[in-house]
Amino acid sequence: MLAYLTVLTIGELIAQFFLKLGQVVKNNIIYVSVGVFLYGFIGYVYYLSLFETKMASISVSWHVVMTLATIVISIAYFNETYTIQE
Repeated sequence: MLAYLTVLTIGELIAQFFLKLGQVVKNNIIYVSVGVFLYGFIGYVYYLSLFETKMASISVSWHVVMTLATIVISIAYFNETYTIQE
């Protein structure tokens, strides 16, 4: 499960990063295309992970790790700020 979780997390972080770059760099179609392609790849990896792990186990683990990693990247790289409520 750890290998799938790692690929899912890193893949989705890179996909989100490229989609955000596409938005920051005035809708650069190359960044957006890479982000969309990576999300398709992540969907396929998730499908493969379901053969070896329970859906709830991989999903919950993936979402917790993604939430924390996304917050760190958005604050550290994109200088976004968040309120307590967010």
